[in-house]
Order: sequence, then structure tokens, then C-alpha cells
Amino acid sequence: MLDRWDQERIAAFVPAAWAQRVAACGGTVHEVDGLAVCLTGVPLAPFNPTLVVRLPDDPDEAVARAATRYEGTGLSIGIDLDVSLHGPVRQAAARAGLTMVESRPGMTLRPSEAARVDPPDGVELFRVDDPALLDELVEVDAAAFGGEPAMTRRFLPDAVLDDPAQRVYAARADGRLVGAGESTTVDGVLGVFGVATLPDFRRKGIGAALTAFLIEDRAGDADLAFLDASELGLGVYRRLGFEITSTWEVWVRPTA
Repeated sequence: MLDRWDQERIAAFVPAAWAQRVAACGGTVHEVDGLAVCLTGVPLAPFNPTLVVRLPDDPDEAVARAATRYEGTGLSIGIDLDVSLHGPVRQAAARAGLTMVESRPGMTLRPSEAARVDPPDGVELFRVDDPALLDELVEVDAAAFGGEPAMTRRFLPDAVLDDPAQRVYAARADGRLVGAGESTTVDGVLGVFGVATLPDFRRKGIGAALTAFLIEDRAGDADLAFLDASELGLGVYRRLGFEITSTWEVWVRPTA
């Protein structure tokens, strides 16, 4: 169980990590009374969230002002929040007509306590440092999560590899990339993002091994690891030692 201090560290980490990616994408973060409107320039709603840096002085006004930052982008506001810490923003989102469309568990782990998982025979795990591999890597993401590889590539620009806080990882088998993952570290918190495995290579332990490899690679940079888990990955992360310590929701304004 996390204490309040560590829970607040993770809540602060999320907008800070997004700011790193926005910068790599050449986008802009607009700060509005404690809310951070992260506009990456990639025209897909999940790549442009509003996040809570601190509780606003006036949550209703902050939500309304944040919504105006999406005007002209072809997108509408979506707020990603921690249910237990960001209640006033959650209530303001509901009053503003936003709808909760996704709820997912936030999971944490002390990197020093992570289980060690070796990759299956014939699978190589490595950190990506060649931008040329990113074109192939986004094909893995697209197959795992859906979406267009070209759009995902815009969200994973070459500049990510130049940022010491952000790292990209891959798994290779049979001469091609079959798994992907990313990490970001800010103030001693390690974020695990985008762990994906090609459908034909699932249930072989690749995702678990890649996640363990990623955590070991960053263990010297952080004392706390965080991820939000899909239903598919929940069991994998639990076997590594992650525990559910929070609930995160996404609130969006329905489009006409």
C-alpha cells in the first residue's frame, strides 16, 4: 500500500512525463489554474490529454478554460485523473457535461523488488537507440493497440531518443520486432508505458520479460515504478510484483 506522499509523487509524475513527450513532439503544454492541457500536435484524442498538476482554485472555471484550448484542433477536452486525489476536478468535469469513458488501475512497484524474468529462447531484448527502428516499432504498437502506424510514429518522434528521461525498448524474434515498451523517469518515479506484443507472440512471456528488462534498466534512476494496466496486462504486471494502488479515469466531452 502506498502512503499519501508516494501517491502524490505519482500524481505529479504523470503530467511531468506528458510534458516530456509533448516537448519531443514539438507541441505545447497550456497551464490553466492547476490543469495542464497537453497538445502534442498529433490529431488523436488520447495523445492530447488534460492532466491535473494541482487542484484548481476554481475547478469549474479551470475545466471551462481548459476546454477552450482545444478549439481549432478538431479535438475536444479529455481529462485524465486520479479518482482519490482529484475529486473536485472529477466533479467539475461531470458538471461540465463530460462523461467518464475509461477506468483503469494504477499499479506501483519498488524497482528493487521486481521479479526477474528471462526472455523466452530466441528472443532478444534491447534498448532502441536507432531512429530507423522506430518505423518498425510502431507497427508493433498498431497491431497490439489498434490505430495507424503513421499516427503512432508522430507520437514517437526521433527526438524521444535524444531525451535522457525517455527510453524506448524492443523485443526481437525471428529477425523482426515482436514487442515494444517505453519508460520515462522524473524525480525518482519511473513510468512504464506502451508495453505491447504482437498477437502471434503473446502468452510466451515476452511482455513480462520486456517489462522486467525495462525496470532493471532504470532501477538506478528511480525508487518507485508506476503504470496503468489494461485488462490484458493486469496478470502479467502482478506476477512482476506490481500492486494496484490507485484508480485512474478518463473524462471526455462527447462529440456530436
